[in-house]
Amino acid sequence: MTAVVRRELEAPRPLAELAPDLFPADAAGRLAAEWLAAKEERSRAAWYVEAEPLWLRKLTWRLARPLLAVGILGAVGFALQRWVDPTLGISLFLFGAGSFYVAVQVLAPLWERADRRELERVDRRYRERLAAILERAGE
Repeated sequence: MTAVVRRELEAPRPLAELAPDLFPADAAGRLAAEWLAAKEERSRAAWYVEAEPLWLRKLTWRLARPLLAVGILGAVGFALQRWVDPTLGISLFLFGAGSFYVAVQVLAPLWERADRRELERVDRRYRERLAAILERAGE
């Protein structure tokens, strides 16, 4: 067991790759390795769905800041020039920023719903894989 821990210390590996070191090479060990691979796949999918609201919030703020800076520079530029009415220019920048915000707010729940459906699909596949493992184990 200490050899496995040392190898893991040198280079962390996915659970499925650790299984041969942790379990014997018999049928039960192969079933355990399959189970670990299925568990890891399910955990990764669940992490993505659970983490999405956080990265979406950060992503929108990271996109909104440059948009705000460009809007301020555009407003100053439109206020100092004489070719286009400054009110029209500033209005267009505000319309763009507002459209971006509305698009994110409208699309975020749709993205979340699609991700939840994907997680349900992964959970279903995980249960099917566990059922197949139990079937091969003779239970």
